[in-house]
This record gives sequence, C-alpha cells and structure tokens, in this order.
Amino acid sequence: MNIAFIGLGNMGGPMARNLLKAGHAVTVSDIAPDRVALAAREGLAVVDPASVLPTADVAMSSLPNDIALVEVAQQLAQHARAGCECTG
Repeated sequence: MNIAFIGLGNMGGPMARNLLKAGHAVTVSDIAPDRVALAAREGLAVVDPASVLPTADVAMSSLPNDIALVEVAQQLAQHARAGCECTG
C-alpha cells in the first residue's frame, strides 16, 4: 500500500516509521526541515504533498492545529487521486 503521511511531529513521525516497519511504502512531508531530515535518515521518502498525493492509496495526517489541517485538506482536495482514502 502506498501511504502519504503529512506531519512528522511527536505523533506523526513515530506513526510514519511504524507504517514503514510494517512493510508499507510511506512517503512523508512536513514543514520543519529537521523533521524532514530525520525522516530521510530513517528511510522514509520525503517530498512535498502535491507530489505524493496523486499516487497515494491512503493519505494520513497528524497536524498541530485546525489551521494546518485546513491547509492540508485543501491540498488533498486538489492533488489526491480519485479513490484515495484520507484521514486526519
């Protein structure tokens, strides 16, 4: 399963890593450069949300507030492929 994971903070980072360990193809995105660098070192594929969403079977997010959630939801609406399951 191809999973797009947006938000790599205290909850999102561990969740994305566990999905990778479970054998899923996980591509991640975050606005914090340090979190992105850590994810890349741990083997997660890192891209901007617009690039990963068209190929994702599932899009997941773990975001810090409603403003961030609305912004990501707008990106999902624009870029997610038909049939993509989106959770947040």
